[in-house]
Amino acid sequence: MAKNESCAQPPEVWTDAPVLKTIAAGVAYEAAEGADALAIVTEWQEFRSPDFERLKQLLKAPVIFDGRNLYDPGMARRFGFTYYAIGRGISLASA
Repeated sequence: MAKNESCAQPPEVWTDAPVLKTIAAGVAYEAAEGADALAIVTEWQEFRSPDFERLKQLLKAPVIFDGRNLYDPGMARRFGFTYYAIGRGISLASA
C-alpha cells in the first residue's frame, strides 16, 4: 500500500463485501483503478474536470455516484456512464 493510501475493510464476516479504498490528493486516478464505481464526496479541483475516457477504462463498470453534483448528467451519459446525481432526484439510470 502506498504511503498516501488507506483502506477501510468490513469485518471478516463480510467476506463478499467490497473494500473501500481512499487515496489522498494527487493520485485520484489510482483510486478508480479496478474499482466497482466512483463515488465523488469532495469538491477538490482535481475532480472537477476528469478525463472521462480514462476513468471509464480504469473502472470495472462505468458508474459514478456524485455526492457533490460536480458533473452534468448529459455529459456523463455521452461518455457512457451510469450517473447517480445524489440529491438531484433523478439519475441517468432512471431517465
